[in-house]
Amino acid sequence: TLEARAELARAAIVNLLAWFGWLRAVELFSLTWGDLTILEPPDGPTFDLPVGTGVVLARLLPETKSSKTITADVVMAYAATLGLCLGKWLHRLRRSLDLDVFPQSQERIFQHADGSPWDSHYFRSTYLWPLLQMQRLAGDAHLRPFDGLNGSKTLEQVFYSMHSYRRGARSVVSKRRLPPLRQATTDEINEHGR
Repeated sequence: TLEARAELARAAIVNLLAWFGWLRAVELFSLTWGDLTILEPPDGPTFDLPVGTGVVLARLLPETKSSKTITADVVMAYAATLGLCLGKWLHRLRRSLDLDVFPQSQERIFQHADGSPWDSHYFRSTYLWPLLQMQRLAGDAHLRPFDGLNGSKTLEQVFYSMHSYRRGARSVVSKRRLPPLRQATTDEINEHGR
């Protein structure tokens, strides 16, 4: 159904926004449609980007910053080098909501059919933990140890908040990488982490 498609698209977008934007839970789950600007890849040159490069801009709540008077913008890739595509999932959500264009309203992006907002616990208990558990049971070497047996931690204990996305993403960009990828600079890390 369109409602089920919207639900799954929202879950994918939470996953990608948390990873690409290093967003805190309050920043992520308070996003409204008006907080996002989507620059499609063909329009990259209008922002001095190469042709074929798109971005998603997020305006965040001023109260989540160290300066209460400044709203920071976070710039995220429309599509990552390895194929994860935030832009595609935003369009899937738009279409499942039967919208011709992205709205610029103050309606929350992450909400249930009844209008109540999503939160970190809902996302983690409904999507993150069950899907990671499926991967663990399928033999994922990184997740295998988190079975809760013999004093080991469970997935719920390891992924106890959305902050795990910030830590994980920072670790990934801090490592030396093979071209065409590269290690992020300290300034890039500090700026993106705000």
